[in-house]
Amino acid sequence: MITRCNTRDYYAGRGIKVCEEWKTSFETFRKWAEESGYAEGLQIDRINNAGNYEPTNCRWVTSKENCLNRDTTRNFNGKSSEDIAKELGLTRQAINFRIRVMGMTKEEAMTTPKQFGGQCKHFKRKI
Repeated sequence: MITRCNTRDYYAGRGIKVCEEWKTSFETFRKWAEESGYAEGLQIDRINNAGNYEPTNCRWVTSKENCLNRDTTRNFNGKSSEDIAKELGLTRQAINFRIRVMGMTKEEAMTTPKQFGGQCKHFKRKI
């Protein structure tokens, strides 16, 4: 965490910091970690991605849960693009394709049902 916030432009440039109590005392961090559900194989995750690494904004999650909380994961109505894709019978990559390549809005991409053999109004070729 400390190295990430001090040396990586992505974190440092966004002003993300590690709270002083964790930065200055590994024992304080360890105590919080143990009391907050740390287990082998879990990763620390910031609940609010714009917030700092601090006790009220961090939790322990699996790698998959951590990936779903990234800024790059598209969320719509509190659901991940992966969950919405499953509901529509699509892949997460298909949702991203709809947005990036086909020019759909986030809402259109995440509410338009899967289409077979028809021509999408957002794309000039059959899908």
